[in-house]
Amino acid sequence: GAAVAAGGPVRFRHVRVHFSARTQPESTQAVVEGALEKRRKGVFGPPHGTRALVFVDDLAMPACEEYGAQPPIELLRQLLDGGGWYDVKPGASPAFRTLQDVQVLAAMGPSAGGGRNSVSGRLSRHLHVLAAVEYDERALVAIFETIVTAHLERGDASEP
Repeated sequence: GAAVAAGGPVRFRHVRVHFSARTQPESTQAVVEGALEKRRKGVFGPPHGTRALVFVDDLAMPACEEYGAQPPIELLRQLLDGGGWYDVKPGASPAFRTLQDVQVLAAMGPSAGGGRNSVSGRLSRHLHVLAAVEYDERALVAIFETIVTAHLERGDASEP
């Protein structure tokens, strides 16, 4: 995709991160860093002329550890707070890794429950929250009925 910036179009490199109750910070870090390249010592980013857009699916899914933190979410918070993170692999160098030209976009279910946890205020203060009201069954039926009827009237449906 492209967005228009002051200097012309910007190209995005899309990075998808899928959170579950078992997501570990090591896998989150590996997925994001897999889309980046080394720019210079301790600095990483997408290829020149692009921005990385990290899409996190179901932000509220990682399980809480014994002290209430959600390590994959804390890793993202560290990125948003400090512009990078420390390598979380056991035995890794304690050097800070700066990530440049990286944006985070996340989606999550409407509330805690069903395996979802609350997202800490330490992370959510960095986010612009958009909420959508869930459709009731009557509205969903009306929407899909209209779509199916239009396809049938135009003859777009294949015969069984």
